[in-house]
Amino acid sequence: MRYFLASILAILSVFSVPIQSKELTLGQQYFADNARYFANKLPDNVLVFYAPISQEGDMGDTSDCGKQICIRLDPDYNKSLRVARMTLFHEECHAATLGTELDQHGPRWQACMYRLATVGAFADLW
Repeated sequence: MRYFLASILAILSVFSVPIQSKELTLGQQYFADNARYFANKLPDNVLVFYAPISQEGDMGDTSDCGKQICIRLDPDYNKSLRVARMTLFHEECHAATLGTELDQHGPRWQACMYRLATVGAFADLW
């Protein structure tokens, strides 16, 4: 069942709504960010897509989907490009620190977000 879900998610990611005016999909943006801000150290086995999240108020979610990591952005909360980009950065820091801390917003995750801010990743977003 888990692999079936991952297959469906892979299909959905192909039809992902563009996140930038340059027509990058969420997955393409993830890999562009990985190269630009993470020295290609983020996991490669990632699906990034829009999908509703059952936990009310959650704008995004990063989880282990078996052989892949799934990053979901809730379309109800990520309607603008700016919000979607900030949510994706937030989730990329979760991907960078996945399984390294008990508190998912612990010191390593916070350091990741701080580093992104100091290198100007958010400059055109806030």
